[in-house]
Amino acid sequence: MGRVLRDGDRVGLRFRRELAHPRERVWRALTGSDDLRHWFPADVVGERVPGAALEVRFWDKNVEGYGIEEEVLTGVVGAMTGHHLCLDQLDERLTTGASTAETRDLLARWESRYRAEVSRS
Repeated sequence: MGRVLRDGDRVGLRFRRELAHPRERVWRALTGSDDLRHWFPADVVGERVPGAALEVRFWDKNVEGYGIEEEVLTGVVGAMTGHHLCLDQLDERLTTGASTAETRDLLARWESRYRAEVSRS
C-alpha cells in the first residue's frame, strides 16, 4: 500500500519500493517508453525534473480494455488504484525480463481497499 500524504486540501500518495537492481536500470524502466510499455498502463511524457509538467498517455490496449475515458492526463493524477501492482510488475520485469497482466478483478479488490485507507487518513 502507499502512504497517504495531506497538505491542506492537497492529497498525495507515496509508494516506496526497494528493488535489487542497478539504479540506472531501474531509472530506464521508470522513464523509458519502451520499458514502461511492459509494466505500466501508460506512457509518461515530459522532462524528468522536479516540478516539470508531465502527461500520462494510456496505451491504446488499456484505453479499450478498461474503458478509460480520459486517454491523456495532465497535472495531478487522481486515480491511484493499481499503482503498487505496477511496481510489482516492474520488479518482475527487471528480475525475469517478463511481465504479467493484472486482471480487472484484482484491481477492483484493491480499489475498495484504497478507498477505505484514504477515508481513514
